[in-house]
Amino acid sequence: MWPSYFAGYKSMGTRYDRTYIYGSNTSLRFEYKVLFGTCLFFGYVDGEYQDLVMWEQLTDAARGALNDNDNFGEAEVPFNEDNYEKHLENAWPL
Repeated sequence: MWPSYFAGYKSMGTRYDRTYIYGSNTSLRFEYKVLFGTCLFFGYVDGEYQDLVMWEQLTDAARGALNDNDNFGEAEVPFNEDNYEKHLENAWPL
């Protein structure tokens, strides 16, 4: 990976259909494609910015729903009280 992927600018697209993304506020989009599954790609324009919501700001009902494993089947909520520390340790590079 090149430093320009994260700051400066990034050139992307086919040879004759180049797009340049300037600055360090790169916008990513999540998409599901039937034959390829899920993928992330660079967005061409910025969407709306979402406010950060802290765990303590959630209502008791919302925290309870995220902590209840029966609500999500086989899926694991990475930021609930049971899994947060484990995922944080795995994300730490050192």
